[in-house]
Amino acid sequence: MGKLIDKLKKNDPQFSYELNSEFQKIRLQLDQENRDLFATIESLRNQIDQNLYEKKKAIQNTKYEKNAEIESLKEIISKLRNEIENSRFEKNNAIQNIILESSLEIDELKKTSQRLRIELENERFSKKSDIQRALVNSSQEIKDLKISLKRLRKE
Repeated sequence: MGKLIDKLKKNDPQFSYELNSEFQKIRLQLDQENRDLFATIESLRNQIDQNLYEKKKAIQNTKYEKNAEIESLKEIISKLRNEIENSRFEKNNAIQNIILESSLEIDELKKTSQRLRIELENERFSKKSDIQRALVNSSQEIKDLKISLKRLRKE
């Protein structure tokens, strides 16, 4: 086909001019299309770069916010742990104080109980002694009365 076109170009200068004119139009159109395509590609690349930048920025912001939230939660947890430890310490202290007070009260009750036992034993001993004295006295009195009665009977 190339030979036919060369032959026509030689024989018909108008054809050669028109053919060259059409080629130039096509080249201009193709060049314009290429420029448009390159511009579109460049625009798309810029959009992709912008989107990537925005995504990275959003990820960094999210990471920063989450890290700040994590640090805040860590701080809250630490404070709560301290409160729990303080509460445990206070409770243990209160329990120790109660145990100590109870122990002191128990000791005091034991001492009081011991004193009361001793007092009761002393009272028991004293009462037995009083009873025995009363028995001795009453026995003596009975003997005396019997003796008196015998004397009176003899008289």
